[in-house]
Amino acid sequence: MVKPIKNRIREPFLEISMTGGVREILTRRELLSIIRTRTMLSPLMYIFIFLFIPLFNWMGRKGYMLFASSQGGFEYVIFTTIMFMVMGVGGMVQRRFSKDRGTIWIQKSLPLKTEHVVDSISYAVTMIGMIYAVVILIILSIFYGSQTFAYIPLIIATGAIGANFSVYSNIASPVSEDISIPPNMLFMMFLSFLLITPCYIPVFYMPMLAPYFGMDHVSTSLILLTSLLVLIYAIPATFFLRRAAAKKLDEYEATL
Repeated sequence: MVKPIKNRIREPFLEISMTGGVREILTRRELLSIIRTRTMLSPLMYIFIFLFIPLFNWMGRKGYMLFASSQGGFEYVIFTTIMFMVMGVGGMVQRRFSKDRGTIWIQKSLPLKTEHVVDSISYAVTMIGMIYAVVILIILSIFYGSQTFAYIPLIIATGAIGANFSVYSNIASPVSEDISIPPNMLFMMFLSFLLITPCYIPVFYMPMLAPYFGMDHVSTSLILLTSLLVLIYAIPATFFLRRAAAKKLDEYEATL
C-alpha cells in the first residue's frame, strides 16, 4: 500500500496585520525605502540637541528657566527627548519627500485610497522614531530608574503627531528647490505649535506649575495618567492631519 505524501508546508498558526492588507504592503515598501536610502539616519542630525541638557541644568539653578529640575536634570532630559523626537521624525519625512517626491504620484495612480498612501509614510516614519525613542528610554532607565517608562505613551503620541504633521506640511507646503519661503509658512508654524503643545504638558508645563500647587515634584502616576490622556488626544489629532493631507493630495492629483 502506497501512502500519500503529506504536504509538509505548515500554514501559519496566527497572522497579525496591524494596518490591513493594502496599508501593510505600502508600509513595508516605505520602511524598505527609508532603510535603503539611509533616511532612517536623519534623526542623528539632531542628536546635538542633547548637548543643551547641561545648559538647561545651569539655567535652572540660576533661575533663568521657567522651572528647576528636581531630579538631577531628569525633567530636562525628558523634555529634550521629546524635542529630539519631533525634530527627528520631521527630518525623516522631509528627507523622504526630497528623495522620492515623484513616487507618491506613482502610488496615487494605482487604485488606492489616498489615505493609504499618507498612512504608509506616517506609519513607517513613526515606527523608526519609536525605535530611537525606545533605545533612548532604555538608556535613561539605567540612570533614572523605571520612572522613565511612564513617558512611553507620551513618546508614542509625539511620534504619531509629529510624523502625520510632517507628511501634511510636506504635501501642503513643500520645500521649493530655490529655497524660497512658502506662502503659508506662518500658518504651518502656528498649526505645529497648536498640535504639539499638549505633548509638552507632562514634561514642561506640569513641572513649571507644580510649585504653585504645593508639590515639590510631579509624581510618576500623575505623569503616566497625563501621558495616557495625551495619547488619547493624539488619536483625533492624527486623524485630522491624515484627512487634511489626503485632501491636499487629491487636489494635487486633480491638477495633473
